[in-house]
Amino acid sequence: MNKDAEREILNYVFGNRAFTSVDPIEKPDFICRVSPTKSFGVEVTEFFISESDARLRRIATYPNDLLVHRRYLHKDDRTRLRVENVIYRKANSDEEREVAAIITEAHLPSHVVSSIGKVVAAKNSKYSTYASNATPVDLIIHDVDQAASLKSLKEFLFSLCAGDAYEPIRKSQFREIYLVTMQEEDNVCVPLRATAFASELCTFQLIVKSLRSKREKTIGPSQYFELLCHYLANQFSNVQYDLSSDGKFRFIFASIAAGFSKRTQMKLVDISCDTSIEPKPLAVELSNSVDIELQETILSERRQVFCLMPLEFAAHSRKHVDT
Repeated sequence: MNKDAEREILNYVFGNRAFTSVDPIEKPDFICRVSPTKSFGVEVTEFFISESDARLRRIATYPNDLLVHRRYLHKDDRTRLRVENVIYRKANSDEEREVAAIITEAHLPSHVVSSIGKVVAAKNSKYSTYASNATPVDLIIHDVDQAASLKSLKEFLFSLCAGDAYEPIRKSQFREIYLVTMQEEDNVCVPLRATAFASELCTFQLIVKSLRSKREKTIGPSQYFELLCHYLANQFSNVQYDLSSDGKFRFIFASIAAGFSKRTQMKLVDISCDTSIEPKPLAVELSNSVDIELQETILSERRQVFCLMPLEFAAHSRKHVDT
């Protein structure tokens, strides 16, 4: 993939943000400067459900070689890219003819989820190389064949958060992992780490609400906050915090800031290009007053309960304005 194609994918996520500059390098692919003193890196990668699909897409002459000459480049392609004659019927017409077609495999949702998890894990292993040139670094995964859209993006995300791929996403050192895919007929971007974080916040709220209805004693605001901090520290490895402009506490994770009202209503803010954020590490130290049994009950309930909060947004135009 050349730099122009990578820049188009970057633009799906960030659009024409007012960056000071977007500098192409090798590792990561870009450094986005949001001010003279602040910048972040972006690594771009393409996702194909199989190497056969990747060859079909990346090698311009391969479809013709298959259809005309039945010339395969790899032994696996013989089963994954079958060439068969089919009947082509023109819409609203009785006209039909026999043509050669490439028949690709249908993939189960579990296979798609597992494959994306492997892509994330492979990129995680190279993070230190990217971070040597820029910090923080975001990862953008372009789902070229729209494999993740499946029947429903929400269904896919639920499978992702319930499977083995969830761990490398939650524990990744990338600030954010964006998945660019399709929802119905439109390109959408999904911040996977922000989605995981928001979903765990909702899950915690759901569990505590259920426990409050069952327990004789209430869970007060200070205990609620301490239990939440412990819960998040258990689920994620690098949660931070700051104070908003009005002095309110906010959790900082991935590309979002999460604050709460007095009634624990959640407010999420995109901070991916915010130059004013100065977060601090969230140090979790449980006081002697915390109910350890309650803490363990919440973590136990999490194994049975999960509340998904998808945070997808419409992709921007592929075109970009040079800065």
